[in-house]
Amino acid sequence: MPDPPPGGYPPPLDSRDDELPSGPGIPGYASVYRQGQAFYQQVYEQMGADAFWAAMRELYARFRFDILTPWDVLHTWQRHSPADLRPLFRDTFRYPWLDQLPPPGG
Repeated sequence: MPDPPPGGYPPPLDSRDDELPSGPGIPGYASVYRQGQAFYQQVYEQMGADAFWAAMRELYARFRFDILTPWDVLHTWQRHSPADLRPLFRDTFRYPWLDQLPPPGG
């Protein structure tokens, strides 16, 4: 997992394109790819391999020919997780509905 840049990742992971930093190269690269990878790693570590991959298989089975929303992903992870992922979600995203997610296994 790469180290975050000095001062952390300023834009939240759910930032819109116009909120990401601009500049040479790929604007927002660190915010999207490195922060995204770090977030997935944290989810994986908190859930454990078996629960994480069970959730990912469910997402694939349910949405392989459809549109997958952030609610679908976070809700499915939370349902499969033995740990409460909501604090991690709140640290990473600004979605107003995060508090509506059920507890683990819900």
